[in-house]
Amino acid sequence: SFQNSCEDARDINQRQAECRYMDVGGAHFHTSVDTLKMQGPHLFSVLASEDFPSEVNGDGYVFVDRDSRWFGLILDYLREGTVLLPRSAVQRNAVRREAEYYGIE
Repeated sequence: SFQNSCEDARDINQRQAECRYMDVGGAHFHTSVDTLKMQGPHLFSVLASEDFPSEVNGDGYVFVDRDSRWFGLILDYLREGTVLLPRSAVQRNAVRREAEYYGIE
């Protein structure tokens, strides 16, 4: 119904208002605080916590000095609890290293 759609839109707007902007190895990512807190505890759940004020650069991004190639997969895992890993063993290991760095099991 229209009313349900309006409520859904309000929920989406609320989540977007709580967005985090991340610069990972020079690539920009935007995600919600809720996503960063999922599948925790890990580094991102701490960064998203109100108890830990994140340092942001002049553009409003939290800088993470890591390889951005795999960060989208990390976010997918946080959102869904699962992720389709690359076929290459070398690439899978790279994703696993990134996940370990962030404290994601």
